[in-house]
Amino acid sequence: LFIYSHHINELQGLKSLILPKPELFNVLSTNAQAFLNNLSLSHFDTEKKMSAFYIRISESQAILMMSSLAEPWLQLRIEALQKTLMKIPFE
Repeated sequence: LFIYSHHINELQGLKSLILPKPELFNVLSTNAQAFLNNLSLSHFDTEKKMSAFYIRISESQAILMMSSLAEPWLQLRIEALQKTLMKIPFE
């Protein structure tokens, strides 16, 4: 788990999340608060401005990314990330 580019080693007590299984590299988005609340990490978004993006990259791996970057820059970055991920063989 990385938050603000810092690796968090202590995962004890974090709740498990049941996530959907979209098509590979399909980007799902929502408000980040639901994820952060479930992980007891809501203090990372006190202004409640973050968006969450979920991208399944293989049958057993996915990336959950959160950002407070404003539109339209956020959408451009997500599209660039999606295109880059599609070029990487994960399995």
